[in-house]
Amino acid sequence: MCYIYLMAVKVVRKLTSSGTYSRVISLPRIFLQNLNWRDKQNLEIELDEKNTGRSKNPPISN
Repeated sequence: MCYIYLMAVKVVRKLTSSGTYSRVISLPRIFLQNLNWRDKQNLEIELDEKNTGRSKNPPISN
């Protein structure tokens, strides 16, 4: 029998600047291995409104 254990890992990382318009987040090596990401690989990242934590209509302050 083969058992696969899924474990949630939470890490906190800082967003750093790399030039005027670029930002960098360093990830642990195990994350890259699990995602099958390679050095200098082009990544396309999509951000949904439901995952941003922001609402379309922010509350109006008085």
